[in-house]
Amino acid sequence: MRRLAVSDLAEVVAIQEAVTAALPQGYVRKKSEADLREYLDGSVGLAYGIGAPAALQAMSLLRVPSRRRPNPRGGPPFPIVPPADWPLQAGFVENTLVLPEARGRGHQRALLDRRLADAEAAGMRWLCGGGHLENVASWRNLLARGFVVAGIRLDYGFPVIGLLYAFDPRALASNAGDALRAPLRDVAMHEAALAGGYVGVSVDPDDTIVYQRRRGR
Repeated sequence: MRRLAVSDLAEVVAIQEAVTAALPQGYVRKKSEADLREYLDGSVGLAYGIGAPAALQAMSLLRVPSRRRPNPRGGPPFPIVPPADWPLQAGFVENTLVLPEARGRGHQRALLDRRLADAEAAGMRWLCGGGHLENVASWRNLLARGFVVAGIRLDYGFPVIGLLYAFDPRALASNAGDALRAPLRDVAMHEAALAGGYVGVSVDPDDTIVYQRRRGR
């Protein structure tokens, strides 16, 4: 694994095109070359890759807010994230892409662990992420690493779940004795669970999401 730089831009664009070409709409939000460059040059975050130059197999992005580039205040903060933490202490894991021939080798987990470590070192209290509700293969690893389903949005034209990680585990502690299960495509049930103070903590083999009520909710 290595930090990617502006010199890797062409290969990053190529892997983005190769992976997203075979995915349903909304599974990955493609970034423009200008946006990708800002991760590669460190302006808005960091970019990581697995594979030598000209042999990139996987990549991912980490957005890290700063006083120069804070999270925007124009809308509500990410679900559960305290408003005071939102501008500067909530990072984002984004765009993990693995070429088909390199899957099954643990690349997603390795890239996630590296981003968790670097986000904590940068002083983040939270890491946020998102994904198409039905793209279970992508976000299952996040749940396994301690993220929870914290919200759901429908304004993209398809359901997108918000996933959240707290570096203080007490912030997202939940009660295993107060749980429910929501079938993957039952959007109304997901909305009701989240509105009731539950967070998604795992996914069953049949893709049913297991929710537990947050402690104190």
